[in-house]
Amino acid sequence: MKREEHDGQTWVDCSICGQMFPVEKWMETLCEDADFRHCDVCISRLNEEQKQRERRENLPRLAAAAGIPDGYRIDRQTGKPFTAPPKPHVARWIWENRDRNLLISGATGMGKSTGACWAALRMLEAGKSVRYVKLRRLLAEWRTARTSDEPMAEDRFFGRIHGLDLLILDEVADKKKTTESGQEMMYELLDMICDGELPTRLWMLGNFRQGVLEEVFGDADPVYRRIEENFLCAGAEEKSMQRFRACTNNRA
Repeated sequence: MKREEHDGQTWVDCSICGQMFPVEKWMETLCEDADFRHCDVCISRLNEEQKQRERRENLPRLAAAAGIPDGYRIDRQTGKPFTAPPKPHVARWIWENRDRNLLISGATGMGKSTGACWAALRMLEAGKSVRYVKLRRLLAEWRTARTSDEPMAEDRFFGRIHGLDLLILDEVADKKKTTESGQEMMYELLDMICDGELPTRLWMLGNFRQGVLEEVFGDADPVYRRIEENFLCAGAEEKSMQRFRACTNNRA
């Protein structure tokens, strides 16, 4: 153990990184043991590594709490978690752009939901708060909040989203026109996220074919504008993720 005295204070070398750091007198004997002679930076890193190991071990529980279906994280043939995503190019693109609001289009089987959930699992391991939900389920929760006798039920609905680092909204473009109440919720959700009132990142998944937003929303122009200004859009294809200009190409 290296030991130095500076201005009446004892400094020792960290047994991990080798940097000198100050210790209190009562710690000198303890610091003779290399297993305990760690600077604050290394202690913080060791603690985070331990937390990440625990999160990895608890990943099935964390995934269930986040609403991630087993089918998007477990190989049906082996019954074990995927060692790699089925569509790696999709998952890779999503992961590289995980700090953006995303709109991902593609037909069933293109890997958009599995890729998004793969990236979400990595975020759960890193301690982020995530929720995966299909649009029809979120609309049902909104209807419950709107018809509730409890005060502030609508505020609590958005408050739960506010507490998330990421909201994955699936099957956004896979249903017919929503009710006026549902459209109101979607407009407000997009407004709050695009204006920064909600710090949550939003990933919207669906088959955004031509004219589909007009089928979902009575007035699609506000949705187009918000997507154009605030979302990175792409289409899931067999060989690569291509830029998907849903906002300009999909207008009727």
